[in-house]
Amino acid sequence: MLARIYMQLVQRRNGQQGIDPNMLRRATEEFTKVTELDPTDVGALVFLARLQLTSGSSDTAAKSLDKALALDPKNEDALNVRALIYEDKGDFKNMLEMYQRSAEVRPSAESLRRLADAYMKMKEYDLANDAIKRAIAMSPEDAKDLRKALAGNLIRENKYDEAVTALEASASDDPGDPEPWMMIMQIQMQLGNLPKAREAATKAAAADPDNTDVLLNEVALLQAEGKPKEAIKSLQGVLDKTAKRTYTAEQRQARIKQLGQLALLNRIMDQPTEAVTAYREIVTMNPEMEADVEADIIDTLRGGKKTRRRAEGSGCSDQEVPHGSQRPYRESDARCRHGPRGSRRGGHAQTAGRFGRPPHLHDHRRALSKGQAVE
Repeated sequence: MLARIYMQLVQRRNGQQGIDPNMLRRATEEFTKVTELDPTDVGALVFLARLQLTSGSSDTAAKSLDKALALDPKNEDALNVRALIYEDKGDFKNMLEMYQRSAEVRPSAESLRRLADAYMKMKEYDLANDAIKRAIAMSPEDAKDLRKALAGNLIRENKYDEAVTALEASASDDPGDPEPWMMIMQIQMQLGNLPKAREAATKAAAADPDNTDVLLNEVALLQAEGKPKEAIKSLQGVLDKTAKRTYTAEQRQARIKQLGQLALLNRIMDQPTEAVTAYREIVTMNPEMEADVEADIIDTLRGGKKTRRRAEGSGCSDQEVPHGSQRPYRESDARCRHGPRGSRRGGHAQTAGRFGRPPHLHDHRRALSKGQAVE
């Protein structure tokens, strides 16, 4: 009870959330006295360690936890906090040992998930998968996110069939969630199985037809299917749907990427007027990009119908477009006008991945291994 009261006071400052340094210092002093009066009080030692860790004294906190674990080797709180300190120090071996012991003390979905994360840091993906499967069995209500984490691990190991199975199960847990189907679509595109990718895209759209990520995935799939006109129409629809008077910095960057992709697709389809319109809107979104965009506009108007031939001649086929690039739009970095000179690919292939493509599987691996949604 005393610990809870002190923690509430430490986190309360002038009626607002945040750490009160004076109260943190006082609480640390009080619990130091408590542990001196009774060195066998495990709960006080663990709480003192939390206070010390909050103060940034991780080495001192580690000593308090070691004392607690010497008295009670199965204290779950002490094991978990000690694991965090080992992780911060980069000592993943001892971190893993702490989480293993914690999961043995009280097997639960939470403790097994922590254990799975520890295994992933050690690149023990099979063991991580086993831990997640145990967590799913123990906590069916958390199965949706756990299965996504499992799929992320399986993708890391290139076990795509098993990943698809896990994602299909996740989709059945929440029929209104399009993310598992978008993931499956990406896997099938990676494998070159476009009919299966189309099936997954259709199910994603059925789950949430107005979801912007679903619509952008559709653009990518249409490009892969060799349907650039349909891709242009779909991408223009996304831009129309998401148009606003004002944008956040993140929304502005995303829109610039999408406009860049739209311009690129129109250039490849010998539609310079439409491409220039998209370029002009980029300048409206970010006037600082005017010099680069003007160069692309000039290149577009000069190229005209030669653009498609340049793209084809330089190996800029849509299926070769890399996924997941996070660089801001700048088509002048590498344009297809350079052609197949040397080993350099043309700019259409280089830049298309920056404009509205769904994340590459590596992005999903990172996010889903943590049970996070991929933006």
